Amino acid sequence: MNINIVSKSENTVIGRKEFLFELGYEKTTPKKTDVREAIVTKTGVLPDTLVIKSINQHTGEKKATVIAYAYSDAEIMMAVEPKYILRRNGFIQDEKKEEAKPEEKK
Repeated sequence: MNINIVSKSENTVIGRKEFLFELGYEKTTPKKTDVREAIVTKTGVLPDTLVIKSINQHTGEKKATVIAYAYSDAEIMMAVEPKYILRRNGFIQDEKKEEAKPEEKK
C-alpha cells in the first residue's frame, strides 16, 4: 500500500488540517486502521486526533481517494465531527440498548 498527499490545507477557524490522499493498493481496499497507520506515518499527526472522513474507491483501478482531518485537540474533534464519523473511526462506542428479558412464568 502506498499513500501520497494530493493536497493539504489549514482550517484555522476550527483548528484542523484537511488532507486529500491518493491511496494505491494491490489486493483489496485496506482497512481504515491500516490507512490510519499509513497517514500517521506519512504526516506525523497524532492518531487520537485523526479522523478519516471517507475512502472512495476508483472503479476498475487499485486506487482510492482518502479525505482525512487532523485536529489540534481531541476535544475540538469530538465537538465538531458528527457522531457517526466518530463511531466509524472508533472514538465512541455504539450505545446498545439492553433488550428487556421476558419474565419467566411459574
